[in-house]
Amino acid sequence: MKDKKVKLLAKKWFNFAEQDLKAARELFENYNQIVCFHCQQSAEKYIKGLLILLQKDFKKTHDLNYLLDLIEKDIPDKVNEAAEYLNEYAVEARYPGEISKINSEETQKALDYAEDIKKFIKKKAENNNYKDS
Repeated sequence: MKDKKVKLLAKKWFNFAEQDLKAARELFENYNQIVCFHCQQSAEKYIKGLLILLQKDFKKTHDLNYLLDLIEKDIPDKVNEAAEYLNEYAVEARYPGEISKINSEETQKALDYAEDIKKFIKKKAENNNYKDS
């Protein structure tokens, strides 16, 4: 894939990721389980956007740790911890059940972790000649 097309596709993924993160912020304190789901989705889309930018293939999955490992093996502990936490919300937060008892503290943690992953991914993208425009 040509460099310009790859960057455009990565940008589309990053834009979708940012929309999920903005939705999560706006829904905070009213819809905890949905906020956590959007945080996981944002992180997933940021990671997949970077993988596209790096032209690395990935299987269809919601496992953030697996996806991060495709970027590099030495992912910072803070980012791996964020991914592990957010993984819990990939599927379970979509449906009724125990997960719907998420409190505001847990929701804030999900937002913080989604931001941590975003920062990590954006820095990696910039290090690979990607600029937001």
